[in-house]
Amino acid sequence: MAIRYLCAYSNTQGSKTPIEAIPYEAEYDDPSQITNYLEYKYKDRMGLEVLDQEDPPLCSTSGEAKVKYLSVYTITRHYGGPEEGGWWYNTSHLRDTIPFEYSEGAESKLREYLKNKWKDEHGGDIYSVLGGSEMEILVEDTPGQHQDTEVPHYE
Repeated sequence: MAIRYLCAYSNTQGSKTPIEAIPYEAEYDDPSQITNYLEYKYKDRMGLEVLDQEDPPLCSTSGEAKVKYLSVYTITRHYGGPEEGGWWYNTSHLRDTIPFEYSEGAESKLREYLKNKWKDEHGGDIYSVLGGSEMEILVEDTPGQHQDTEVPHYE
């Protein structure tokens, strides 16, 4: 299954600003219908350009549109050390992110898409001795802003 993205951009003053990205399955979906939808939705936008891409755009915006990022994180649990009888901590690792113009409807559709895309990657119970990983999907202003970058130290 090849996932592609139809991305709407506002092309003003020589720079492209992502407005919305819609994923689709290349083998099953008709991209012309999605393109028509994006062109109709943003028909009043100057310099609108819709591109068919392998990856969603990951660039920052000029603030023209309310572009947010829906990000998938994998949460895992790790042993911190023997202090106080042993302690554990959770880490979050960014797995995927999709930029979109924020609306509850767009968030809901993209959230469902990401849940289905990553459902086989997560399972088990991170609080069990058997371990596992959990999926967390967050709306962010910048991609990866909730990713852990440091290992905590016992204090």
